Amino acid sequence: NNKYYELIAKGTDDSLLTRFQNILTSFSFYDVNSKEWRTYASKEGNYTFKYPPDATFLEKVHTSVDGVRSYNSNVITIPEGAGGEFTVSFKKVGEKTLDEYLKEKVCYHIDEEKRFLLEDEQAVYQSTPCGIAGSSDVYVKHKDLLYTIGATLESPILATFKFID
Repeated sequence: NNKYYELIAKGTDDSLLTRFQNILTSFSFYDVNSKEWRTYASKEGNYTFKYPPDATFLEKVHTSVDGVRSYNSNVITIPEGAGGEFTVSFKKVGEKTLDEYLKEKVCYHIDEEKRFLLEDEQAVYQSTPCGIAGSSDVYVKHKDLLYTIGATLESPILATFKFID
């Protein structure tokens, strides 16, 4: 996509170079415009996203870092998708604003926070140490639903997320 990436290993330690070579051999790009990607659509949540054809997903299931599954009718999880785990959950929050919702969250320490537009809606990315392994989440409100998207900003799946109305 007209981007240039340079991967550099600093150091001369043989074990470092071996690890770096292992990373390079497993490195791949996902083309979000590929016709091979499949589309997931949630009529209840009014959203779609694309995912690689080899990815599996769990509807109404969320898996914690220690493997415990919880069930919720408003969640979809791709355990090992392009760029790592990807989850979407949503809940009705009515007139509550995105900032009001974020003020109510339990985790008060935020390692990184970025505001951006997702489908013309104000979104907030937060990386926090809360929970067993921390979290990287995108929060966005569309109409009366608040979406929590478990992903990094670099997630190729997140780049395909769209609201449907």
